[in-house]
Amino acid sequence: MTSDFLNWIMTISTAFAGTGAALWFISRLKFSDRSNTVPQDTHSRQVSTLLYRDGALIDMENCGALSDRNVADTWCALRVWLAPRFPDLPEDYAKLETPMTAQANDDEKTQLHLRPSPDHLQVMLSTSRPADPIELHESALRKRESTALSSMTMQCPYPVWHLDKAGDVTWRNNASTTFFNRGGAQHTLALPKPGQTAVERIMLNLPGDASNIWFDVRILAQEGGFHCYATEITDAVRAESARSEFIQTLTKTFATLPIGLAVFDHTRKLVLFNPALTDLTRLPVDVLSVMPDLMSFFDHLRDRQVMPEPRDYGTWRHQIQDILSSAENGLYQETWALPFNITYRVTGRPHPDGAVAFLFEDISADIVLSQRFQSELARRDAMIETMDEAVMMLAPDDTISFSNAAFRKMFAVDPDSRAVEIRLEDALRMGQSRLPHNEFWSDLRQMIRSGDRQGHIFHQTNSPSAGPLSARFLRLPDGTRLVIVTHVNQNSPTEPA
Repeated sequence: MTSDFLNWIMTISTAFAGTGAALWFISRLKFSDRSNTVPQDTHSRQVSTLLYRDGALIDMENCGALSDRNVADTWCALRVWLAPRFPDLPEDYAKLETPMTAQANDDEKTQLHLRPSPDHLQVMLSTSRPADPIELHESALRKRESTALSSMTMQCPYPVWHLDKAGDVTWRNNASTTFFNRGGAQHTLALPKPGQTAVERIMLNLPGDASNIWFDVRILAQEGGFHCYATEITDAVRAESARSEFIQTLTKTFATLPIGLAVFDHTRKLVLFNPALTDLTRLPVDVLSVMPDLMSFFDHLRDRQVMPEPRDYGTWRHQIQDILSSAENGLYQETWALPFNITYRVTGRPHPDGAVAFLFEDISADIVLSQRFQSELARRDAMIETMDEAVMMLAPDDTISFSNAAFRKMFAVDPDSRAVEIRLEDALRMGQSRLPHNEFWSDLRQMIRSGDRQGHIFHQTNSPSAGPLSARFLRLPDGTRLVIVTHVNQNSPTEPA
């Protein structure tokens, strides 16, 4: 039994030994060509080896620092990772026909060996220093990055500096030294609490410079102190100042203007209004001072019945959109008839940078005056229409601009019904054909053509059945001429015999 047990132990041991030998042979098979291709001097060096097939990593040896990173998953990624110290690596290693050895540009003791074969690429990073090649490369990259960042920060055109926990400057770049040394003492900044960020605006008055320089300083609180970054905003501050002064000038200019002004910027926020707007719209200053948007502004107008009431809210929204579109194109102008006999003329005009301005003008007095004038004209026309004398009004170009019923009956013509305006000569010929009295019509023509301001003629006809003819002439201040012709007849005062 003891013999059988020993035989069983020997059989198992032999199997394990055979399996181990097979695994060792397979693992060495992947790198079998390395022993034949590695330069002789690398045998005394620290070497990290990677194997690629079709551009993908298939195995690696002595690369423990890369086990949890993807910088070597593909040849492209590895090339990017190595490029800062080995800049001449081929993009496509398939075109590499012979072995290649490159030396690090910052360390002559570090080399990179590329060994191509028909189906794979072997990459060996070696160093004669007593250090892991991968870790040594990582350290060199960090040093390069630190040097580059330090140089970039020092040469940055914007001031950058660091404060310790007490607020004292412990480091600053060249721009910070230039600006703040020239601009006087260091500004005292309100430092934020740990983990927070603060932004402050400071001004520097540089010697020999007539204007000031402005900065926005962003302060980041860190464990060891505060990082400070300054951005020059001089042009922005000057633009804001100019805009503020311009708005103040406009406000003063329009303060006494009786027309209400409302200016909306490109975001449709109210940015400017004058006192007349509050008087005309009855909107409180506190409502306008919060800079409402255009829709809210017209909402307030509708609530206070300062715009025509729409049929429904949807119609009103479309109406406001139409108003805005028309104003942007410079085409909006409407008359709003409001309650209590108030009438506004509202005009929309585009402004630069997408702004829109609305003008509100109270034309109630003009409307009343116009209505009164139209009423007086209507009464005058009615009175002239009832006159027995024939009345015609001549424009400066000798056309008949107005006539009454007696004229139309005496001359047998209706100027309003003709497509072509009747001129003086046409009317005189028509009158002469209806009432043949050559001397009267000749004298009337001469009186009208004269430069006299007024005149009067009277002629007795030879016909016993026809009464006398008379005419009066008056030149009005606006250049028009008034002619009144009277024909007296026993049968009808305006009917020719």
